[in-house]
Amino acid sequence: MDTLIFHSKMRALLWVRAAAEDGVAFEGESGVGGVMRDEKGIVRALFSGPSVACDAKSAELGAIITAMDVFNDIGWKGSCSLIVEMGSREVFNWILEKSSRPWSQHPVFAELDRMRASTRKLTFTLAEAGGNEMADALASAGMSRPCLFRAWW
Repeated sequence: MDTLIFHSKMRALLWVRAAAEDGVAFEGESGVGGVMRDEKGIVRALFSGPSVACDAKSAELGAIITAMDVFNDIGWKGSCSLIVEMGSREVFNWILEKSSRPWSQHPVFAELDRMRASTRKLTFTLAEAGGNEMADALASAGMSRPCLFRAWW
């Protein structure tokens, strides 16, 4: 958090994570989680829930879509910019380079691109390892939740 510089009056920073019970093979239960902070670093929203994704990359894409839905529902969409920090370098590259996106994820990327077009300023960055333990904990807790939990204040 110390390396981020905020230039606007209001900016949201969001960490998204996906977690799997076995951690590597991604067979079995998986969960997603995210934390949204304001320009002062104060937590303003979070989400945690199960994921129906069959692999970690799909789960992370789903977490990004969920995060952007929360950002929209909060009402921040037109009033501030959003920085999405993610853990997967491959997903990060897919977002930046349309030509590298797998065809199997085409519907998800179409939705993501539609949401990006309606967001005032949206930036994607790659998180440092262990960058946000809270998002990791929410993703792990999401595996045992019956449905998606979203909260903001």
